[in-house]
Amino acid sequence: MTGLPPSPPRRWRLLAAGLALALGTASAAALDFGPLRLYLPPGQAPYAEITLSDSAGLDPADIRARIATSDAYGVAGMRYVPALQSIVITPQAGPAGQVVLRLERLPAPGELPEIDLLLLAGDRMSLALGEYRVDLRSGGREFAVAPPGSRLAAAQTLTPATPAPAGVTTSPVTSSAPTSVATAPLPRPSPPPPAPPAPSPAATAVDLEAGEIQAAIDAWAAAWSARDMDGYLAAYTPQYAGRLGSRRAWEEQRRSRILSKKKISVDLDPPQLVARGDTVVATFQQRYRGDEVVERSRKRLVLVKADNRWLIQDETELP
Repeated sequence: MTGLPPSPPRRWRLLAAGLALALGTASAAALDFGPLRLYLPPGQAPYAEITLSDSAGLDPADIRARIATSDAYGVAGMRYVPALQSIVITPQAGPAGQVVLRLERLPAPGELPEIDLLLLAGDRMSLALGEYRVDLRSGGREFAVAPPGSRLAAAQTLTPATPAPAGVTTSPVTSSAPTSVATAPLPRPSPPPPAPPAPSPAATAVDLEAGEIQAAIDAWAAAWSARDMDGYLAAYTPQYAGRLGSRRAWEEQRRSRILSKKKISVDLDPPQLVARGDTVVATFQQRYRGDEVVERSRKRLVLVKADNRWLIQDETELP
């Protein structure tokens, strides 16, 4: 699969938007966004870096980060443009052990002189949101994160704290004091929904780990299609026993049914993902072909994360 994971269902898109408007939903030890530094290397696409405060000691591989959905932008009263979905965010190790988010494939200044960024980043325990208005013509400068819930009614830019890397074009700076940037008011929906409570780990997963959940479901269908019994059975939790009540009996039944077919094809429509407690429920249309048997059904999988993998806890064929 390529690109960003598919957008989560509306319920969780609105959850992310509500969190963006909340005046702080995480504990004092949670991640937080620092200033965004923009770079304009000659002949190359713009890129930016953001240091996550309170991230010392965290493994960048455990951090998930993405651009918020268009619905979240709308609820937050921020301007969304399709070019935002091309931005690639990579967590990296930074100075003093902090995690740095590197934003690549930003729009060129000639295409969009200014963009609004509504970002989500977190691990399995916390979720942070950052709001920025970035002037893409101002390379080598820092853009302060807006206070949560400010909806970017005003933005601030800071002068560079350190010299920009060699080859980076910078805009002239006449004062080291923060400079207020006048901006046109953004349209705001009325009224915005009330801020919901902090999300459960599964709710955070739907927004930040939809790609991993999709990959787990795709791997399950691929193993089934390839008649790869080891890969197929490994897609389920060790406790899963189907409707037989015995893991051994279920495995024997599945081996008999799958290996008796000479050729199997399993195709799935994109799933709808919904958080439920500590699990994620995936609902989708399934097209199965086994030799001469052709079936189309609606399927529901309940997935849970264990040992850093999304596994099937329950499987149901819906009417």
